Amino acid sequence: MFKNISLEHQNNLKSILWMVLWALAFSMGMSITKLLSANMNTLIIVWFRLTLGLVLFLPFVLKHPIKGLKTQRFPLHFIRVIFMCCSMLCTYYAYSHLPLAFVTSIGFTSPLITTLLAIIILHERVIWQVWLVIAAGYVGVIVMVHPGNAEFNPTVVVALLANLFASCSLITVKKLSDTESAAQIMFYANIMSVMFLGIFALAFWRAPSRHDMFLLTLLGALGVLSQFCSVKALKLGKASILAPVEYSRLVFAIPLGLLLFDEVPTIKALIGSIIIILSTGYLTFLELKSNKSS
Repeated sequence: MFKNISLEHQNNLKSILWMVLWALAFSMGMSITKLLSANMNTLIIVWFRLTLGLVLFLPFVLKHPIKGLKTQRFPLHFIRVIFMCCSMLCTYYAYSHLPLAFVTSIGFTSPLITTLLAIIILHERVIWQVWLVIAAGYVGVIVMVHPGNAEFNPTVVVALLANLFASCSLITVKKLSDTESAAQIMFYANIMSVMFLGIFALAFWRAPSRHDMFLLTLLGALGVLSQFCSVKALKLGKASILAPVEYSRLVFAIPLGLLLFDEVPTIKALIGSIIIILSTGYLTFLELKSNKSS
């Protein structure tokens, strides 16, 4: 398939395929979450997902010496875990209670929030076009959710909070990466998130049925697969090439929502999605242009 193509282009093409597979695995996982939410609390779903991820992550941990995992920045790791857990809870709740395509489009605002937080917290300087892009992205959100409408769903706020917490987690990881290795960051995130949510999960515990257990296992496997695909994609290709491929999630979310849940996207949702996609796409272009000139 890649015979007459240069090695760089081969890697870029392979990375795009891995990213598309990530989008499919993620979208299928969120569809399963929506199916599970009818019988199970979101907190239990997220805890099961994290626990299975931890089990599959343990062989990776065992390859590293214990000394290499020690840290002097435990409080910052804990703060990151809180942000990560809050983001996952809000994400899974939003996907459980909103149309797949709709909440997927809302998820595309995450780079806009991360950029805004980087300006506020990390004091990064940006050109005026970036401010314009951020404003345009949220115009897209307003078009989608039309908050003045009597049918406005407050769960949209939860979806936006998911992006806010995810961006806070990412900013915290940037701070941690100054001194911590990827193995340290992943180790504390996996161990502490399972323990932290496990305490609260006990209050809502209800033994899952065989059918739910099958879906939970499948959700965990898809979650690990999506992580593996994203890592493979980033290893093979440039982040600037892969960023627009994330929009393929919408390609999978629309048919999955239609087939499994009879969800038909509204015209306003589609227009808002296009505005958000164009905004985040242009933000990626500005970032790439900035890196080339620096």
